[in-house]
Amino acid sequence: MIGAGWILSAIWFIVEWPRPYSKGMWRRQWGWWFIVFLSVWLWACDDEHVVKEYVDNVVTEYAAGPYYTRTVYDENMGEFTAEQQDELRTKGYITMRLFYSPRNAGQIWVQAGTPSFSTTTINNIVFGVDKFVSVGLSGKIGYSADGDTWTQAGTPSFGTDALSDVCYGDSKYVSVSYTGKIAYSADADTWTQSGTPSFGVSQIYEVEYGATVFVSVGSTGKIAYSADADTWTQAATPSFGTTNIYGLCFGGAKFVAVGDDGKIGYSPDGNIWTQSSDTDTVVILTSATYGNGLYVAVGNSGTIIVSTDADTWSSVTSPFGTSVITSVFFAENRFIAVGDSGKIAFSYDGYTWTLASTPSFSTTIINGVGYGIGRFVAVGNSGKIAFSIN
Repeated sequence: MIGAGWILSAIWFIVEWPRPYSKGMWRRQWGWWFIVFLSVWLWACDDEHVVKEYVDNVVTEYAAGPYYTRTVYDENMGEFTAEQQDELRTKGYITMRLFYSPRNAGQIWVQAGTPSFSTTTINNIVFGVDKFVSVGLSGKIGYSADGDTWTQAGTPSFGTDALSDVCYGDSKYVSVSYTGKIAYSADADTWTQSGTPSFGVSQIYEVEYGATVFVSVGSTGKIAYSADADTWTQAATPSFGTTNIYGLCFGGAKFVAVGDDGKIGYSPDGNIWTQSSDTDTVVILTSATYGNGLYVAVGNSGTIIVSTDADTWSSVTSPFGTSVITSVFFAENRFIAVGDSGKIAFSYDGYTWTLASTPSFSTTIINGVGYGIGRFVAVGNSGKIAFSIN
């Protein structure tokens, strides 16, 4: 854009030079030229319009999109690559602008400024209507409009029970616990315990909404469903026997649940379940998601399996090595998987996966990921929360 200033100057000179201006008029004309040129020059030099993207140690410059600005302290330097750290210190920046584009969503992650969970483990996250909601140990529930600044719920209602998951549907948030409790809330601040959760004291690992019902899964093969999140009924044919069920998703007009020994079951209504005929694995499966016509399930030993019908599954190459993958999520035409050792990976098709260049969790276990208002947000142990702008 700096060249544009010279081009405008040349055009002005060609047009104006032949004109018989008086000396005073020439001064005014030159003054106007200087103002225009200076404005173009300053605009071109503003680093809001030039972005450096760091991916696999390759630096690419391109026009900027939306950016996030925050102060970078020495103790936060570990979130950046060595090259980024060198640039920060060399240029003496007090504040670093972190730029994002659809090309690097899911690759570059920034730790939340006010996570509000202290060092309490956060197990999962969801976005509903206008806010993110996260749940964790010690009965803690937090909510945030942007994924960066968080507030603890005023009446979480679980006491100190550990919470495992949260979902959103039918204009309410629903959270489940490792002690068989279920609660719901319209605003994420005030929560009400379900009247008949139906799990007794069995652990509930995950809850999901789809086909106008809420479905929860848990230990010893238990599955329950509810139309209102208050009264729950155990599934007639859960099909998992006494196998623990850890993950659940809804997509393609069916629920898909995953658990121990590589078991996977699917159901159109949350009540009648069928076991998948071939899962291509016997490891513990922890999470599942659905997107672009594909089911993706993840688990121990870096396992990633995919299916187009939820019945027959096949393994794909995983970038997690032998690390446990704790959760997988689909939004904005990409899959995001998170797990042990602070690892985050993304895929556009579910088959080919790439590790995030700047996950920002160090070696902290990441337990869940969600999406809303143009950003992915991940949560993990030690109260950590990070986001990646799409």
